[in-house]
Amino acid sequence: MRVLILLIVASAGCVAPSPAPTPSAAAAAATAGDSVAGTLRVVGSAPVNVRLVIQGAGGSSNVGGALTGELRRLAGAEVTLLGRRQGADFVPTDYRVRAIDGRPVTLGTVEGRDGDYLRLRTMSGELVYLVASPGEIRSGQKIWVQGPQGVIVQSFGTVRP
Repeated sequence: MRVLILLIVASAGCVAPSPAPTPSAAAAAATAGDSVAGTLRVVGSAPVNVRLVIQGAGGSSNVGGALTGELRRLAGAEVTLLGRRQGADFVPTDYRVRAIDGRPVTLGTVEGRDGDYLRLRTMSGELVYLVASPGEIRSGQKIWVQGPQGVIVQSFGTVRP
């Protein structure tokens, strides 16, 4: 019996507790973001149950947060949302528009006119000159455009007035 007790005490002394995560590792995990890709849809019955969802290969998630107003204007678009899951919801902090009506788009903020051209600053910082832009496009708007890279505007939509 004495030998058994000595073996238990000796083996317990050899097991070290696992180290607690360092504060920097916990902070890195907390700031690491998620992403979800799919099609934005406005679903429900007005006026009470209307909500924005993203439908992807893994199902659908409600979309909430500060960008919801912009994203509602992109209903039907194929997007990638960057942000964080909070329960059943996804709260984006940024997004990328991959396609609208199956065609690629350029997304950016209108900086102003330069002669016959309209300057559009893309989300990556690239400057794109728009030709034949509709008159209702104004400086400061966040818009998407479609057309040949040059870009001759064939269609557009305002994301943030």
